[in-house]
Amino acid sequence: MKERVKWIDTARFLGIFAIYLGHFRQSIGNAYTFVFSYHVALFFLLAGCTSVYDNEKNLKNYIVKK
Repeated sequence: MKERVKWIDTARFLGIFAIYLGHFRQSIGNAYTFVFSYHVALFFLLAGCTSVYDNEKNLKNYIVKK
């Protein structure tokens, strides 16, 4: 079984929670604007990170290599 990366799991939780908050629309006030400023970008970033972890074990090395 592959080892879980805790910071990615935490970031996924925050992204999922942001999606949940986004469904409340304007009723959550200023948080609505904040949530929609990052949640989609967060999922794209995490998708890239998980593909990196499949091929290389270090995100920094992957970025330097590219």
